Amino acid sequence: MLLNENITKTYEFTNPLEFTDEAYLYEDLHSKMVSSNTNLKNQFISQELFHNATRNAQANLSPSILLNIGANGSLDQLNANFRTNTGNQVENLVGYLDRNPTQPVYLTVNETALVPQTQTGNSYGAYGNISLRYTLFNGGQLRRAIDNAQIQEKIAKLTTDQLKASLENSLLATYDLYNLRKQLVLIAQTKLEAAELNLSLANERYKNGALSAIDLRIVQENYQAAALEKFAAIFDGLSSRIDLVRLTGGLIDNAVK
Repeated sequence: MLLNENITKTYEFTNPLEFTDEAYLYEDLHSKMVSSNTNLKNQFISQELFHNATRNAQANLSPSILLNIGANGSLDQLNANFRTNTGNQVENLVGYLDRNPTQPVYLTVNETALVPQTQTGNSYGAYGNISLRYTLFNGGQLRRAIDNAQIQEKIAKLTTDQLKASLENSLLATYDLYNLRKQLVLIAQTKLEAAELNLSLANERYKNGALSAIDLRIVQENYQAAALEKFAAIFDGLSSRIDLVRLTGGLIDNAVK
């Protein structure tokens, strides 16, 4: 009905319904649950986030120091025609002695010419400054923010403790149930072996005429009931084992692998 299939449809199971007797220690299961249970890990992370929020809120009460350090520099380059001494000397007429044209006066100067040249220059500098900031009063907002953060952290811790206690209770109950069902599987197996032996003896007695067909049918039904009881015990044992694996985070580990 759940699969929306015809009730007369038959299924072929590829794996036999078997139960392997595995011994678990509660201490090992508890340690694995604390370290691997997904819900508990998420709650631990949430609690750590609230703890960091509290520390950030408390940090606003402390003074803050800002330090800025830097350096700058520049490289300048100028391309132009600069007047440069050529090494030659020339005489320039500057006047006449007593205004006599026959007595000229000359000035000897170095000859210069415009030559294209590149002039470079650079400058470097460094700076540093430090500032201190401290909040004297802001209407109690920092204190209220710290109180709210601490309350949220306590709520997260209580939620974590509550979840951990609930998981421990479920783990202990499931662990006891698994051990009980493991014993029930052994009992059902012994009961089935006894029913099988009883059926074998009943068949022999029926062949010898010492047992009626009705009594043989009762023995057969008892054997079928014992076989069904064994498979039900195996199913319950496997169900309890899956619950243990789920509580300890084994299903997630297997999925990742």
